[in-house]
Amino acid sequence: MLVACESAAEAHYVCAALNSIPARAFIASYVATHVSTHPIALIDIPRFSSSNETHALLAKASVSAHSSTQQGSSVDEEAVDRAAAALWGLSAQDAAALGQFLDKLLKRDLRE
Repeated sequence: MLVACESAAEAHYVCAALNSIPARAFIASYVATHVSTHPIALIDIPRFSSSNETHALLAKASVSAHSSTQQGSSVDEEAVDRAAAALWGLSAQDAAALGQFLDKLLKRDLRE
C-alpha cells in the first residue's frame, strides 16, 4: 500500500496511526466481514500538521518503533497506541478494550 506523504515526519505519523490498535482492530474486523482491500480509505486520519502536538507525538512513537526494530529491541507498541488513542479521542481504557477485541478476533486469546 502506498500513501503519499510530504515529509518523513508525516510518513511516520501515518505509519503509526495505521499500525495502532484502533486502526488494526478496525481493519481486522472490516476484513473479517468484507472481502476488500480498501479499509484504509475508511479510516479517518487527520491531515498531518507538524505543529500539532498529538501528530508529532505519534510520529515520534513511530520513529522510536522503527529504531527499536532496526536494533533488534522490543518495540514500545503502547506508546504508539496511546498516541493514536489521543488522535481519535479515545481513552486508555478504550484502547485496552480494542486490544482485547483484536486478540479475540485474531484468536490470540486462545493461545493463553
